[in-house]
Amino acid sequence: MTHRQDLPPFSLNSWLRWDIVLRNLPPADSALRVLDIGCGQAGIGARLATRYHYLGLEPDRESFLVASQRIPAFGGTVLNTTTDTLTEVGFDLLTSFEVIEHIADDSTELRRWAHLLKPGGVLILSTPAWQHRFGAADELVGHHRRYDPAHLRQLLEAAGFTDVRITHFGMPIGYALEAARNLVSARRDRK
Repeated sequence: MTHRQDLPPFSLNSWLRWDIVLRNLPPADSALRVLDIGCGQAGIGARLATRYHYLGLEPDRESFLVASQRIPAFGGTVLNTTTDTLTEVGFDLLTSFEVIEHIADDSTELRRWAHLLKPGGVLILSTPAWQHRFGAADELVGHHRRYDPAHLRQLLEAAGFTDVRITHFGMPIGYALEAARNLVSARRDRK
């Protein structure tokens, strides 16, 4: 992928995951249809839009407003909605970064995601690992849970996904950031 100076900045978490995401993406092809669920402010979404036919969904109004200013410049589209209003199906690639842990009924949502993909389509998702690491920062940002690898695999397979591969990333930087976020979040709770 060519480095473009006009791409929006990455969040720190996006930097930690981008190399793994990039290694798992299909070759660039503007005919491949990508659905990015919870695209945030489009740091990764803009990069995907330079490679594929891109549609991002972002339910948070503030993040959507930022993403909707960024994504069209790269040929993509962003909607201020969730998957339950989407009628389009048959996507080649579905991406979702740090979203599923915010959804109360994750098993129903994952089944919906599987339905949105065409047969043989690919899901790339990232989510916080290890339920025993659930802390104050998770609560503050609205996480319902974290995922132990065996549980995540079971959920994905029950939803209809096959050839599930799980890769851990972010250590040790991610763990240090997580510890700092938990300290700050715990102090907010005491105020």
